[in-house]
Amino acid sequence: MKICKLALGLGRSEGGAIIGGNVNYIVNVSTELTKRRHEVHIVTTLPVYPSSRRLELRDLFVYYLTEYPVDVRELTIKPNAALAFLLKAISKATNLNRPKRFDVIHAYSGDPGFSLVSTIAGAINSLPKVHTLTVPVSPEARTFSKICFSHSDRVIAVSENVRQSLRDVVPERKITVIPPCIDSLSYNPKVCGDAVRTALGLNGEATLVYVGNEKTKGIAALIEALKIVREEIADVRLIMVLDLPKCLVRSSALWRGIVNANLEDAVIPLGLVNNMPGVIGAADVMVVPFLTLKGVLDYPLPLLEAMACGKPVISTNLGGVREIVEHKKSGMLVEPDDPSSLADAILYVLGDKEGAREMGDQGAKYVHDNFTQGIVASRLEKAYYDLIA
Repeated sequence: MKICKLALGLGRSEGGAIIGGNVNYIVNVSTELTKRRHEVHIVTTLPVYPSSRRLELRDLFVYYLTEYPVDVRELTIKPNAALAFLLKAISKATNLNRPKRFDVIHAYSGDPGFSLVSTIAGAINSLPKVHTLTVPVSPEARTFSKICFSHSDRVIAVSENVRQSLRDVVPERKITVIPPCIDSLSYNPKVCGDAVRTALGLNGEATLVYVGNEKTKGIAALIEALKIVREEIADVRLIMVLDLPKCLVRSSALWRGIVNANLEDAVIPLGLVNNMPGVIGAADVMVVPFLTLKGVLDYPLPLLEAMACGKPVISTNLGGVREIVEHKKSGMLVEPDDPSSLADAILYVLGDKEGAREMGDQGAKYVHDNFTQGIVASRLEKAYYDLIA
């Protein structure tokens, strides 16, 4: 089968890390499809990160529409720019189809408007049209989304939460729930973090890890919670992985706040890293207390990756997170922006090593049973074959 995929922001950081949960998901499942002798072509743009570079992977064909990053947020507020981008993407997919003769065209985005690329390109080239929706449709966007998806042959929701948001927007027969997948060869209970712990100067201290940005993923609440936790566990450490080049982390407003709170000895600041499995393996628990899931893959990949490594996770009771984290079974759920409850959850997990191990084991089994490349690729294959049969 020959598959044309369309997505924004596929690329690597300056250090080589593949950036973003949705991007890693697309790369993971596309790579698995190539192992099954399918031919995958991806039309994309550079990520909106400093010094990002193109993605070059064996067996995947990746084409860049522009020499510069394209910010989807700008496309939503600049109709002329959005139209120009839409026409360029449709033209590229159409030109590729002439010699390649694709079997299906498949777009990925949290923005329903992006589905117009696959819808129009698919109509022009008489191809089945698929769109994976990574976030729920907001109430104010339901009418617009209904128009955008009206000619899609299949809409794939990444979570039950996303599927529910499509009720009365897309006919039920056109919706399929297929979750994102993790790289199970890299993220599994055998991952060892000893080398990372040594490199970071850790020597037996209780260690948390946070992965995300400075704004929407709740790092400010986590820093406040860390103050409370230190009253009980004085030597607790936090590995803070931000989506910034490492050289910029210590100059950020967030780091200045950490210094002002006298927590610089408790926080290990990292930027984009190339060895995320090792970093997760170095920690006892992952904490990502989202303030909102707006714009975030509804099943956040860092949580799934940490669970795959056998780590308990602490996050917030929002959207798809509450579908993958079972409270006090595979992790802990708290309300957003509640440092006191977050501190209680951290102390609960760190204070019960046997309970934490059981949480980690349950989370690892759940991810292994539902989110590996093989499982997700098989479900995606079936969706494709159902359309082209």
